[in-house]
Amino acid sequence: MEEDLENQLKELEREEEEEEYLLLERSLEEQLKQEESNTDINEFEVDYVKQLEYI
Repeated sequence: MEEDLENQLKELEREEEEEEYLLLERSLEEQLKQEESNTDINEFEVDYVKQLEYI
C-alpha cells in the first residue's frame, strides 16, 4: 500500500513537471510570436518613414 502511494506521488510529480514544461514552452512560443510581430511593425515603420521622407 505504501509503495502504491509512493508511485502515485511520483506519477503526480511527473505530470506536474510535464504541465509546467508545456506552459513554459507555450509562453516562449507566444513571446517569440510577439517579438516577430514587433519586428514586422518596426520594419513597416522604417519603410513608412522612408516613404514620407521621399514625399
